[in-house]
Amino acid sequence: MRLAISAGICSAFATQAAPQYKLGDLGTLGGSDAFGQAINNSGQITGYSYTDGNAATHTFLYAGGAMTDLGNVVGGQISYGLGINSTGQVTGYSASGAGGRRAFLYSAGVMTNIDGLGGSSTFGWAINAVGQVTGYSSTPSDLATHSILYNCGTTMDLGTLGGSNSFGQGINDAGQVTGVADTASGGPHAFLYDKGVMNDLGTLGGSLSAGYAINNTGDVTG
Repeated sequence: MRLAISAGICSAFATQAAPQYKLGDLGTLGGSDAFGQAINNSGQITGYSYTDGNAATHTFLYAGGAMTDLGNVVGGQISYGLGINSTGQVTGYSASGAGGRRAFLYSAGVMTNIDGLGGSSTFGWAINAVGQVTGYSSTPSDLATHSILYNCGTTMDLGTLGGSNSFGQGINDAGQVTGVADTASGGPHAFLYDKGVMNDLGTLGGSLSAGYAINNTGDVTG
């Protein structure tokens, strides 16, 4: 919210009643705790909750006053919802009993595995209005992690800024991605991925920067 004050309306602002807010309890999936991670403009929420007896941690979708257990895409006991779009599609990741992590896309009642880059772990971090997902995946050697862009069943490796690792953390409706990537000199920098190119956004004079979110006009914050 932006607030503009001029001399002619200062008194009007001063006499307005303070806004009233209500804190609502979303409940849990039967366990002791639940954690909301992301919300869309319709008030749908995703996150994760302990199940009965705190036996597992599962992704949930809260909509219409009810919390739905989305389960786990690999059949393990742990999943985390991290991003939700305007139509209620959810992304995040699940953990398998073997210790690997698998990104997922939940859409229309189905949780689908997002293929990674050949390594043991893949993470879904953010999702746009058309269901494209960004996050990151380990490479086949498991010695590096690269940003990914998932679109219609295909996972693309977004590369790095010359170093070993990168992590996608925000995506807009045009499929532009931001995050953080290692440079050739080793210092991680914020990036903007656009039209097949990962652009180095630099720093404010220091050695480190990171991009966390991007809007539909391509503005990045971090």
